[in-house]
Amino acid sequence: MPSPETLYPEPWQDLLTFVHEHVSKSIEHKKQEIMNSLSKTEGMIDVKDKGDEIQNELQEEVDNEPGMKKMILVAEKLLLGQLKITAISM
Repeated sequence: MPSPETLYPEPWQDLLTFVHEHVSKSIEHKKQEIMNSLSKTEGMIDVKDKGDEIQNELQEEVDNEPGMKKMILVAEKLLLGQLKITAISM
């Protein structure tokens, strides 16, 4: 059976791809900083704690990115039914 996301209409697939690419670009610099920092780490570290720390840092980067803030506002309005969506008749 195909996974549900393979059945999304093409515009939704395009939107999800756009968001994925936007997030990837918005964290590129921070990921590089983290990788540089990790390469200089000496000794033992708690991998789970460090993974959580990295997750939080990257999440903050995404949450505070201006373009993402705009997308979130639109998505929230859509989900709350505040955007007027009208049927297009052919």
